[in-house]
Amino acid sequence: MSDTRDPRQTAIDACCAAADAHDEFRNDQAATTKPDGSPVTTADVEAEKRMRSVIFAQWPEDGFLGEENGYTPGTSGFTWVADPLDGTIQYTIGIDDFGTLLALMDSDGTIVLGAVMHSPSRTIWLTERGSGELLRARDDEYETLHSPVNSRPVAPSIADAIVCFGHLSRMDDAGMDIGMVVSRFKTHLPVARFQMFMLVAEGKLDVVVARLEHDWDLFANQLIVEEAGGTVILLPLKNGRWVVAARSKELAEQTVAAIRESIYCD
Repeated sequence: MSDTRDPRQTAIDACCAAADAHDEFRNDQAATTKPDGSPVTTADVEAEKRMRSVIFAQWPEDGFLGEENGYTPGTSGFTWVADPLDGTIQYTIGIDDFGTLLALMDSDGTIVLGAVMHSPSRTIWLTERGSGELLRARDDEYETLHSPVNSRPVAPSIADAIVCFGHLSRMDDAGMDIGMVVSRFKTHLPVARFQMFMLVAEGKLDVVVARLEHDWDLFANQLIVEEAGGTVILLPLKNGRWVVAARSKELAEQTVAAIRESIYCD
């Protein structure tokens, strides 16, 4: 990233603008279905519109790729990639498990900044590639976390680890023996799906396994986990790509091995 660029405040401003839209349209939760089968609400569309407005006001030569309105090319070599409302289903049924994902990609396709905001609490996690640290902010209070995955002792193996499966119902479609995979871990802890990667980054969860729907669901989460000291592995299975995020490389690799061992034989 150029030394003259400081997009961190832009990311915070854009995520806050999206959260404002989430608040404003909370009583207008009717969803329609997109061609890919996923739901979309007025809040999804309006949040992306506001994010674009914030970013283009500060970086008019950048590109923007959003889930709802596609790609607007730029000339700077940088592109912002956004999921303006991750957790639309939770949003529509009144569960406070949703927010915004925002990443900044350079001309080589490298993600150089990642930001995740949990809209109901206005908590944001933000990092830049190569920083080795995680910024967590809420209500204008900022805290810098260094290697936060080590905030408690790292489990030596998945037999000692706490895992969260983000798409448990889709594991069977992927050919996994659900019971076999779950049994390899000490504890399966169902937690808020939107924040599960941040819980790995903060060292609270040991492992997350989730199906990857779109790249914008991965970019910010992956960079934050990795800069916090964790490991992310992409795993292609028959019903799409899956993501394993863990507090250590050993836990990630053991999880991938356990998943592969559980795949049903045809």
